[in-house]
This record gives sequence, C-alpha cells and structure tokens, in this order.
Amino acid sequence: MDVAKWWFLHLLVMVFVAILVLPFSRSSPESEAEGRTRRLRGNVIEVEGEPKSVVWVVQLSDLHLSVHHPERAYDLRRYVGPALAMINPSLVLITGDLTDGKSKDLLTMKQDEIEWIEYQNVLDNVIQRSGLNKEIFYDLRGNHDCFGVPKAGGAYDYYQKYSINAKLRRDGNVQSITLQNGGWKHLFVGFDSAMETGLRGPTNLFGHPTNQLLANIDLELSQCDVESAITKIAFGHFPLSFSALTDDGKGLKDVFLKHSLSAYLCGHLHAKFGKNIKRHHQSNHPTKYYQFNIHQGFPTNMDEQSCSSKANSSKEFWEWEMGDWRWSRAMRILAIDSGHVSYVDLDFRLGSKETIILPTFPLDSRFMQRISSVRDFKCQPKRGSSYELIRTLIFSRTEIVLVSAKVYDTRPETPIVVLDSSMRKIEGNGSRGDLYVAPWNWRAFEDPSPSRYRLQIEAIDIFGKTSYSELRPFSINGLTAQVSWTWREFFVMGCQWASIYWPAFWSAILFLSSLLLVPQVLLLCWKKNYSYEYVRPNFAGRSLREHLVDGAFLALMELPRMTVVWFGILMYLLYLLFFPWFFGHVFTERGIVAYMTYQVIGAMAAERTTYRKYHLLLSGKKEDDSLEHNYGQTKNAISCDSNCIWRRRWIRKFLFLITVVILWKHWKIVFYTRHNRHLRGRAKMLSGEPSGRQMIPQSAALRCFLVLLLASATLGLGERLGAKECEDLGFTGLALCSDCNTLGEYVKDKGASSSSQLELVSDCRKCCLEDSDDSLSKVTFSGAILEVCMRKLMFYPEVAAFIEEEEKDEFSYVKFKYAYASPPKLIMLDSEGNQKETIRIDNWKHEHIQQFLKEKMKPGVSVS
Repeated sequence: MDVAKWWFLHLLVMVFVAILVLPFSRSSPESEAEGRTRRLRGNVIEVEGEPKSVVWVVQLSDLHLSVHHPERAYDLRRYVGPALAMINPSLVLITGDLTDGKSKDLLTMKQDEIEWIEYQNVLDNVIQRSGLNKEIFYDLRGNHDCFGVPKAGGAYDYYQKYSINAKLRRDGNVQSITLQNGGWKHLFVGFDSAMETGLRGPTNLFGHPTNQLLANIDLELSQCDVESAITKIAFGHFPLSFSALTDDGKGLKDVFLKHSLSAYLCGHLHAKFGKNIKRHHQSNHPTKYYQFNIHQGFPTNMDEQSCSSKANSSKEFWEWEMGDWRWSRAMRILAIDSGHVSYVDLDFRLGSKETIILPTFPLDSRFMQRISSVRDFKCQPKRGSSYELIRTLIFSRTEIVLVSAKVYDTRPETPIVVLDSSMRKIEGNGSRGDLYVAPWNWRAFEDPSPSRYRLQIEAIDIFGKTSYSELRPFSINGLTAQVSWTWREFFVMGCQWASIYWPAFWSAILFLSSLLLVPQVLLLCWKKNYSYEYVRPNFAGRSLREHLVDGAFLALMELPRMTVVWFGILMYLLYLLFFPWFFGHVFTERGIVAYMTYQVIGAMAAERTTYRKYHLLLSGKKEDDSLEHNYGQTKNAISCDSNCIWRRRWIRKFLFLITVVILWKHWKIVFYTRHNRHLRGRAKMLSGEPSGRQMIPQSAALRCFLVLLLASATLGLGERLGAKECEDLGFTGLALCSDCNTLGEYVKDKGASSSSQLELVSDCRKCCLEDSDDSLSKVTFSGAILEVCMRKLMFYPEVAAFIEEEEKDEFSYVKFKYAYASPPKLIMLDSEGNQKETIRIDNWKHEHIQQFLKEKMKPGVSVS
C-alpha cells in the first residue's frame, strides 16, 4: 500500500473514532458539578477616559506554543506586547489551545510541562511590555490543553498550574466580566466546555457542555436583563458546529438565543479552512443538520418590530470564529460603539503593525444583525440617533495628522467617490484611544441594495505614510449583504456534527454490515463462480457496464476469501457497536500512565513475532529468507531448545485473559453508571420533570457472545492464513488437509511434544486444501522455474546438487533464475507460461525435488 492510501485510511479511521466518541464521552451534570466549583460572581470594571461611547477588547486564539516550534512563542513575545501597548484594550481574551501538546511527528498527544512553562513566561513578558493590568487577561482551555489529562485539577492538568486564570484563582468553568462606560454596560461571559477527562486526539474534537454548564451560562447572561443599554458577548473555544448537545438535547445555541447575544467569539478551526468562518443564528430558522450559507433564510416579522423599550429583543446572534496564531499569526480587535459591534482581524505574518484602523459606524453589512439593525433604523426618531456621525478608531505608533472618510458608489461600472469628508479627533482627558468622527447626511445613503455603498478610511501620519482600512459595504437601513461559504467553510461551520452523528454512525454500520453479509450470501447462493479465471476470458467484446458489474461481483466474491480483511471489518464493526468503553489506563496519575489497550495489543504483537522466529528456527529457515533487504543479519538470531516455554504459547493465552478482565471491569462500570442514570430518569418522570434521553444497557448475552468471538479471533481458531504467512511457516499451500494428520504422526515419532504437534497440525490446516476430486493432487504443470540467490546457494547443498547434476539432463523443461536475496523456490507454470504456484524448497532433499517434478510436471511449454 502506498503512502497516500495509508494516510487516507488513517484519516478515515480518525474521523470514525472522532465521531464514535461523541456520545460516550460526555460527563454527566452531576460529575461536572462535583468536579468544578460554580463561579457565579461577575467582575465589574469601570472603563474610564475618552471616548465615552466606545470600548474595545482583543482576542487571541489557538496559540499552540510548542517545544518543536519555538518561533510561535518568539513571535508572540515580539509582536503582541507592543501591539497591546498601542491598542490599550479593556480586556484580552485568549480562547483556548494555549499549548500544542503534540510530538514532533504529531503522533503522540500529551501535556508537556515545558510548553506550559514557556506559555507562562511568554504571557508574563507580553503583559510587562504592554503595560496592561494582568487582571484584564482571561485564558480558557482548548482541546489541546486537555490531551491525556486523566482528571481536571490533577497532577497532569498543567492549565490549573500555569494559566492566568489559575494564577488569579478564577475558579469554575464560567467567567463573567462587565465593562461600564458612558451609561452602557457590556457583558462578557466566557466558559470552558472541554471534557473533564482529557482524551487524546482526535477523539476530543468536540466541546461537551453539560446541563450544569448551560445553567451557569444562563444565570450569568441574565444578570443584566433589566438593563436596556447593554451588549452581551460570549467567548469560548469550540464553535457551535463542534459542540455536542446535553443529555436533555439542549445546546449553547438555545441559551444564546434566549438572551439575544450580540456575538459569540470562538476559535478551534484555524484560518486554513477559510476567511469566512462565521455564522448567523436566528430562532425562527432552526438548523438541525446543516446550514448552507452564513445567513440562513430571511428575517421574518421585520415590519412588526416595536420601538417600545418594553419590546422583546430579537432572537439572533453572530458566531465569529477567528484565525489562529499557530500558522496565521492572527489577532482580533472587537469594538462596541453605542451597541454597534464591529471588529478587524490583524495578520502579523508580515511583521508588526504601525497603524490600525477599525471603523465602528456604519457597520459592515455582511456581518451586522439582520433583525435588530432594521429595528434600530426604524426607531431612530424615538431613541436618539447614533447615525449622524461616521466613526472610526485609529491606533498608531506615530502621530496621525489627517484622517478622511470616503464613500464609494459601486452601481456604475467604475466605482465613484460620492463622499470625501475629513474627520476630527475626539479630545478628552485620560484618553484611552483615538476616536475620529465626521458628520454626514446618512439618510442620503438609504438604498434597497445592502452592498451598493462602500466605506473606506484613509489615515496619514506625520511622516507622510498613508494607511487604509478595508473597503467594506454598509447599509444604513439595516439590510444584510449575502456572503457564501466555500465548501471547506461549509464543512466546518455549516454542518451540525452533533446532530449528524447518529445518521453518520448508523450509515457506517449499515455499510460495513453490507460488506460482511452481501459477499457471504453471494458466495453461498450465487450459481456463477465469479473467480478471476471465470471473468478474465469474458472481458473481450463486452461493454463497459458489463465489465463494471462483473468487476463488482468479483470484488464481493473475493472479499470472504480474504480472511484477514473480512475479520478486520467484522472486529471494527463490533468495536463501533460495543467497545467505546474498552480504552482505559492501567495506573493512576501517581504513576506512569499507560493505556491498557495499547499494552495488550503490543504484547500480543511481540509474542507473535517471537513465536514466528521460533517456528522458523525449528523449520530450518533463516530470518533473511523473509526479509530480503536484511540479508546481512545473523543466521541464528534466536536459540531455543525443544522444551522452550514459547512452544506452548501460554503468554498469548495469558494476555487474552487480561483482555477479558479489562472487558469485565469496564462493562461493570458502564452497566452500573447507565443503570443509575436510568433510575434517575424514572425518578424524574415520576416527579413530572423531563428525563431527557436515557441510555439502556446492552444485554449480558451480547457481551458474552462478544467475549467468545474475541477469544476465537485472538487465539486464531479456524482462521485461514494467506500465502505469505503460509510460506513463512514452511507450508506451500499444495498440501491436502488429510496430509496434516500424517505430518503430526511424523513429528511425534521424532520426539516432538504434544503441544508442538498440535500447533504444527493447526498451522498446517490453515494452509491446506480440502480433499476432493478437484483437489490439487490432480493438478499438473507444464513448466517450472527454480529461483535462488547465488549468495545463498552455498547454504542449500541439496538444491545446489540438483542444479549441477540435472540442469541439462532429465529436467530440461526446468529453467534456473538467479535473483538477489531470493530463497530457493519453484515457480510452477501453466501451458501458456503463466505463473500458477510458488513453492519454497529450502529443506527439500535432492531426491524429493526430482520426485515432485516427475509427479507434477507435464511438459508443454517453453520457458524463457
């Protein structure tokens, strides 16, 4: 299998495992409440200084500081500290994946304390260089910060030791901050929805909010519901498309819509999926499985919006995922100006920023609220207008001498400037930043098209350097410009993976089941023998459709004969159905963490390799016969007498017993956990409370059947071996099964133990042909090629004698071929010169080779 196919299969298995763990890895609300202390006190910060109507915060996400990529920490220290000093935000939000937690080859995923120490040192340096108060920094956990953490708050939970939240003793999984200035309140609620037990990737791709977490978020968001001038922002790590539902079927979206959030800030997906990883949510357009575009459907009841202060707020919010620092070196500035939320994303890959421009009004029509923006436009005469000024924030290291606002009309083929107005700076004592404003006739720009007019801010510093903002569309009357996702953006943001899980899971089960059952049914019931020998002569003169049908049936008929592949699919299918609870760790965090499954599989693989070497030793083969490139290895790599303990393979049976113990232990835990949950659900039902979805334990009969099936698969009972495995064991595949008993009697006469006799006969039966009239005993060949390596010929004197004595005499139809690193073998040919069988003759006597050729050869082909 080439590298591309291997990686594709590896990725497919990773996706199945990530989907598989979703419903089984949720923490119960009770364990969540016990594992964390609820923090329901909000922190209130008075924002002093001008401008009074505007506050702004900074967001960073997915830092992925790694010992293998020191440039990430270097750039963070180099650029972010000076940038924060220039921006002077009221809050700095770091939304998860603070460290990478991966090895250099990306195969091992665990927490590295060195990375966390580096994170602590870098953040301390950034805070020092920025001159900001450490109290305004908030950092949340991401999935990478939980790799291999068996218990939150334990010895391997370095987040609780080195993060800013931990240093400032911010307990709990919900953090609330309220910024107050100019009569406005701005509520920021951050939460941690990562799993309590940190699984390794890719099984922890999803956030797992619990009922208790949703209740905490709901309580924090409702603390200012009586206020009219309030803006609510939530921040976390996982997008809603990668956030699971609770056991009661509730999600974060329900809570956010209830409180009419302005925006939800998140990370996790990285900028490599696209620049428009954003999504607008509305209550009247539920999306259970998918949403095709950033905006779903059309807003309803817009003409019925009331301007009363007691009118219900609109049920909508924006979800804005930002780029990552890992590869994109991204940082976001989010501003709130009189309730209008806008942002600008910065890219530090090309170096530091000398001037940053963030227009705060008018808003970008692509990312403005669809309902509340229309209501604000209709209610301007009653509420007092904030529309009369064009406003922009400018952050610069040098003095700005000229700022102008330009509005372009894009209706003509060539955009024309319809407004070019200079802007003045708002002066005040203790200014936190520079806000520039310009008056305009905003009613002149009412238009049914949300993207006809575009705004751009131009700033010139004292050295004559000109900086421009992005040319962005705006709509005064609150109409939203449509934005479409690319297929990658739709894949990560438009698909509700939590809801898609069950259809995807059962579709995979159905597909795998069909691969198992359909070939077996065809093999038993189909009259035609769709073998390669049957199909190949019929290829000529047939249509493409007939070729495809015959090829499909050929593949289905061959699958049951490929024992390893067929049983592999069967075991994977059973794993999907019954085994999510199989993985566990042997030791507690006080010792070395080692996963049981990996240890048992590794031990079985080591035992199999040792047994194979031992079997080759008894058969007189050499290790380099099967490893062609390692021809220089020692001939007698392993020495063992006839009474070696490996002959009984008791270690394999012992490992199997350990596996059964693991199964029984985890089955009991899962059974009692689900049984208790079932009892709680019945209690809730009797008390009239909604019980949610309960998980019913599987029957013990299925478990016992599964254990027996695992036993047969582990011990290798009744399986058929492939040609390569049979060749390595010394069997050519030409022996009849009736000859295996004769072989057992022969080795018994030679003094072999009973266990060795049984295992040798068992291996023989896995490589033999059933006795019948069509058995291979009647098969003859028309030609043969004896292939051997010249360097190895000295180790096979019987073969060498046959070559020297018989090459030109009796067996003229046998040709000789010298191939590098090849063990001695006969390649049997049919009448057309095609290869039919390959037979190893390592330990054959001179007379045995002659007798075999006389019995099996019927000359009729010229071998070249």
